[in-house]
Amino acid sequence: MIIYGQKQRAKRREAEQEQERAAYEKEIAFKKKELTTHTLHLVQKNELLDELRSKIEDISKNSSEDKRALNRVLQLIKNDSMADKDWANFKMYFEQVHEDFDVKLRERFNDLTSNEMRLAALMKMNLTTKEMANILNISPDSVNKARYRLRKKLKLSADDSLTDFILAL
Repeated sequence: MIIYGQKQRAKRREAEQEQERAAYEKEIAFKKKELTTHTLHLVQKNELLDELRSKIEDISKNSSEDKRALNRVLQLIKNDSMADKDWANFKMYFEQVHEDFDVKLRERFNDLTSNEMRLAALMKMNLTTKEMANILNISPDSVNKARYRLRKKLKLSADDSLTDFILAL
């Protein structure tokens, strides 16, 4: 009877642990979905702002009357791109999915700048260079230069993949 009772308790504990694990995996999947949705929203927003900026620049070249007003609108668009509020929301979602990523990266490489940390976070999401450029509101060439500088700071050889290194953290 005692052995039977112990086996039953072990089975119950195992079933409870399995339920907890399933709930945790479901929560992580939901958080990943939230993070992806938020990231896509940022990319779309920045693409729209880029398109608006280029159209306003075209209009301002052709018309000198409202040039001043258009320049103010352009400045507002530039300032809005990837505002700190957006980044704070992104970082919150990111940390829920990729716990301790910033801490691990800072422990190993404490001289990284905030922009390099942002780039590493976007790389951890396995985004393309174009998507990273849209989110950071910089050109794809600038993203490639930043990746090169990050590679040097992380002391990776030419044979090592920066993306694989970041994904492994």
